[in-house]
Amino acid sequence: MIEKETDILIAGGSLGGIAAALAAAGMGYRVVMTEETNWIGGQISAQAVPFDEHPWIESFGCTRSYRKLRNEIRKYYKKYYPLTPAAQSDLYFNPGAALVSGLS
Repeated sequence: MIEKETDILIAGGSLGGIAAALAAAGMGYRVVMTEETNWIGGQISAQAVPFDEHPWIESFGCTRSYRKLRNEIRKYYKKYYPLTPAAQSDLYFNPGAALVSGLS
């Protein structure tokens, strides 16, 4: 058994758990995040479920950290996956053809 002392315990490594852990750590708290599976990211990484069901995310905005996450994932797909020229140049490239919103 491993014991850790912490200010905040995040139980679950879903996208929400990760966001909570990053926010708390960014405020200077000591954070321990646990996850019962062998991956973090929840459904976003386990099943490629789209990040955002809010259809206006591309035009009305979001937090800086969430925008960075979306942009970094888009960059990853463009760098490591074979894409058509149209997908490579698409500002709102949507890996996985998510039906709820584009990935930005």
